[in-house]
Amino acid sequence: IDPLRLDPRLGTEAEFEAFVAALGERGMGLLLDIVPNHMAASHENEWWADVLEHGEASRYARFFDIDWSAGNGKLVLPVLGAPLDDVLKNGEFAVTIDERGLGLQYFGTRLPLDPRSYETVLSPAAAPTTGGTPAAFTSLLNEIAALRTAPPSAGEDAGGVRIKRRLWELYSYDSAARALIDDRLALYGDDRSADRLRRLLAEQAFELVFWRTGTRRINYRRFFDINELAGVRVEDPDVFAATHALFRELAAKGAVSGLRVDHIDGLYDPAAYLRWLQRDLAPRPSGAEPEQPFYVIVEKVLGREEQLPEEWPVAGTTGYDFLNTLNGLFVHPEGLAALGRTYLLSEAATAFPDLVYEQKKRMAKDLFESESRRLANDLAALGEQEAGVGPFAEDSLAEAIIEVGACLPVYRSYASDGRMSPRDRSYIEDALAAAGRRNPAIDRDSFDFLRRVLLLEVPAASNPRHREAWSRFVMRWQQYTGPLMAKGLEDTALYIDGRLLSINEVGASAEGPEAVDVATFHRRNQERLAKWPHTLNATATHDTKRGEDARARINVISELAEDWEEAVARWRGWNRAAKRTVDGQVVPDDSVELFIYQAMIGSWPSEESELPSFVRRLTDYLVKAAREAKIHTSWTEPNAMYEEALTAFAAAITSLPEDGAFRQDFDRLRQSCAFYGMTNSLAQLLLKAASPGVPDFYQGTELADLSFVDPDNRRPVDFSTRAALLDELKQREAEDPRLLVDELLDGWPDGRLKLYITYKLLQVRGAQHEIFAQGEYVPLIVSGEHSKHV
Repeated sequence: IDPLRLDPRLGTEAEFEAFVAALGERGMGLLLDIVPNHMAASHENEWWADVLEHGEASRYARFFDIDWSAGNGKLVLPVLGAPLDDVLKNGEFAVTIDERGLGLQYFGTRLPLDPRSYETVLSPAAAPTTGGTPAAFTSLLNEIAALRTAPPSAGEDAGGVRIKRRLWELYSYDSAARALIDDRLALYGDDRSADRLRRLLAEQAFELVFWRTGTRRINYRRFFDINELAGVRVEDPDVFAATHALFRELAAKGAVSGLRVDHIDGLYDPAAYLRWLQRDLAPRPSGAEPEQPFYVIVEKVLGREEQLPEEWPVAGTTGYDFLNTLNGLFVHPEGLAALGRTYLLSEAATAFPDLVYEQKKRMAKDLFESESRRLANDLAALGEQEAGVGPFAEDSLAEAIIEVGACLPVYRSYASDGRMSPRDRSYIEDALAAAGRRNPAIDRDSFDFLRRVLLLEVPAASNPRHREAWSRFVMRWQQYTGPLMAKGLEDTALYIDGRLLSINEVGASAEGPEAVDVATFHRRNQERLAKWPHTLNATATHDTKRGEDARARINVISELAEDWEEAVARWRGWNRAAKRTVDGQVVPDDSVELFIYQAMIGSWPSEESELPSFVRRLTDYLVKAAREAKIHTSWTEPNAMYEEALTAFAAAITSLPEDGAFRQDFDRLRQSCAFYGMTNSLAQLLLKAASPGVPDFYQGTELADLSFVDPDNRRPVDFSTRAALLDELKQREAEDPRLLVDELLDGWPDGRLKLYITYKLLQVRGAQHEIFAQGEYVPLIVSGEHSKHV
């Protein structure tokens, strides 16, 4: 809403300063999460509200990534719950007044009206008056009328502000004027107001459309497909300066030790942005380069062997790459292969790369149609400038853009200013080759022209403006491919593929699930130490698909593949009676049922008393997972009957008697996965803390983390209990450490063993700081009969 102030719900500035001082007293620093890519598209955001009010004339119009030409000079807002005609007929709009001026109220949304259109609402012709018009009101109407012929900037900067202030003063303190204004506002809420409202809407800088069909016409860049979050043009130096003023101030005061940059792939030119960030934040003598870069990490999802661009002035990533490498270490490759073979025999299963490709294409057409069309329009314009090519049909160009985007193996490339690295060229060439294989019927002329543009093969005789236009297209295309991958892979495919849920995690490769051998783990650690020694090592974040200990439990299934498949076959038979038929299909089908059993294995609580709350959390999770999969239900078109059948099945099988066949069989396997999952979890904890990089501990993970995806993993954490347990462990350790360890091993389900090892590891890192910061990486080579188990 406002990047220039701290969220007042967290506290005052004085309280923030006290917090920073308290951190300093403890030798701690503050890593601040910033979101440069987008802001709330809300009336609460004063910059956005100003754009709604004044359109292209707004001083903030350049702040947001808006294609005004695509909206015929208007900002297209998909906020209506029905087509405009229906909304008008149902009388769902009202014209209101407050200290901000006149606004159009649509349920909880307030849209500011252009002050130049106030005349339409308030003029004498709008309503009969029974008494005389106050002189002050007449004077105000004359001033409003003058706005019609004034330059737009004058209306925004001077007249508009003054008129809104005078209007509110009249309304607040002049009873005659207030009655007159109320009469005229009421005309926009009666059963004959539709035509008046149409005329009023025609005068605004925005166009209101039905959200379900409006996605085809959206003309502002969003955060993924979220209409309520609008992309910000931080590539503009003035916008960068305005949006980062608070960060500069906090860094200069020493209140902030580092920055975590959210969604770096959404930016037009990430490398340039990061250079600007370092220029502003890193201390340096006048005119000199900074002596030491400011600590900056980026939220960046890397492909399987993809490297963070080495030219970026950052310390590393938020750790999804480490998470997936570390997790893969606990996946048995032969078991994973066996699970995959069995899974692909099921009726609806698809090989993972094919699944990702299909879902990315689907997202391009369902969620990002306006973005695909806009790129096609821009590409067609480039073709018109090119001698001897085209003209191209926009449909053919859009198909080619979608096809290549669906085949790109990474989130995006980073070409900039007409230059492309060999790494990025390789990714794009791979995508082009795959697109040609997957869709041989594609229009070759359109496809070949797109290939030339994406590879920046600009004709030698082109002028600088022509070259710049090609570069600009590629950079816009790069902003398009990231959301396509995020929605197709992370938010769809990972909720469909059910062979082993523990590897369906943020940062998973589009190439498919990965089991990581020890040699690969060591190699990647050595690369991390050489290039990114201060990157984050994460095992859980607010965005991971499940808790780190739930993931460790599910990994055990890969070591028990044969037992698991036999058990699932038995459970399907025993639990068939709990299923329902919806629209001729049994719910859940085999694939979703497999998904449910794994979710239960991973997150089943250690205490039976927690079972009722677990069942509620499980059913909430299954609804979210089903909607993300977008097969039987979705966020845009929820299928209530399907969701009810799905949750009823889960509730039924989790409440079966403990002495029944299913629960006895399930508990046997669940307990085995929980025990070996615990050893996996503790080994994972040790490796995270001992590997190159900064170990990242997500809130609450000091004890067992068996959560589902958000919002489940964002539940309040009981820190007082954790603090009390840690105090007790320290006291017990001082008395008899060996006895304590024996007790913790015996009572491993209560999570104290994990807490104790976390404490000990951090003590070691603190005491041996220089080794972890500057030491060599020495792999321990294991030999012998059981070496594969280490």
